[in-house]
Amino acid sequence: MRKCGACTLCKHILDVGQVAINNMNIIIYGKQDFNYMKVVYCALCQSCPCFYVGKTESKFKCRISEHLSDICNNKITNALARHINAHKEHYFKFIALDSLQSTGRGGAWPLLLEKAEPTWSTDLAKFK
Repeated sequence: MRKCGACTLCKHILDVGQVAINNMNIIIYGKQDFNYMKVVYCALCQSCPCFYVGKTESKFKCRISEHLSDICNNKITNALARHINAHKEHYFKFIALDSLQSTGRGGAWPLLLEKAEPTWSTDLAKFK
């Protein structure tokens, strides 16, 4: 994902072609965009091995903003906010793992997104 450098979200994004999670190297293929919808993403703690895999049907940048707002407001229903509340010096960076871009014909993307998130979570958890 290319950072614009001008927005407040850029410092929370990993702009890399690959990332290591639990000793598993993940190559990020294709162009990633803040405006993509239907994204499976990972939030990686930059201070410890913790990570969070999530999905969003809305724009990726909107979901990142929601997480950051929840962290600032110590929202206890948000896993990232709970982690930061417990470990004040920790912080997360986000990376899009997968995006289900529409062909314009609708289709079964809600089901595909619903299946993609737990697949990524399970796969990443195997490599501890």
